[in-house]
Amino acid sequence: MNIRIVEIFRSIQGEGKYIGFPTVFVRFAGCDVQCQWCDTDHVMREEVEVEEVFRRVKNFYEKGDHVSLTGGEPLLQPQAVRELAELLKMEGIPVYLETNGVRYKEFEAVRNYVDIVAMDFKLPSSTGCRAFWAEHREMLSLAKDKDLFVKVVVTPVTTRDDVAFAVKMIASVNHSIPFYLQPETSQLKNGALEQCFKFQEYALEFLRDVRVVPQVHRLLGIQ
Repeated sequence: MNIRIVEIFRSIQGEGKYIGFPTVFVRFAGCDVQCQWCDTDHVMREEVEVEEVFRRVKNFYEKGDHVSLTGGEPLLQPQAVRELAELLKMEGIPVYLETNGVRYKEFEAVRNYVDIVAMDFKLPSSTGCRAFWAEHREMLSLAKDKDLFVKVVVTPVTTRDDVAFAVKMIASVNHSIPFYLQPETSQLKNGALEQCFKFQEYALEFLRDVRVVPQVHRLLGIQ
């Protein structure tokens, strides 16, 4: 089995619950959602056997690191995710899956092999894409027993209605699921941060853990 990848590197986690945590990233190529603010290169650079990807990860890995399977969208390659995650878990390495929360059927096939699920909610007013509410609901249900948290990217035009729909959906599954409002980095000074603070106040009426967290790696100018 080969994996279509962009890059493998070690840095700190720049988003969400484990921000600042030392992490080896395996960036999978390709994405099935074209968010209008996306700044991530997910064009394939290599097609590499799973065992070789595992070997490269081990070269970067230091005891205590997470290994993040990120993208793009890793669940476009579910068998590769499963095979790589199996190898990592055999070594006792925590597997951190970053996903757009759309491909719930593929997630069901790999969920026993991942430990942490960082799930995006793709708010249509933020992304410029169609809504994925039904897919997100299924993904939440399947991932609720994992170390799960949800992130939304907030822009100056993100609507309260979209945030409210997401918040109530999460609360209906478990109101303790952490919820992260991430201001779109290029719009931090153009209203995105203020939007986050307003949405945080609203979301705390329904959820226990709601945080405003920017992309720290972007602010620090690191990968």
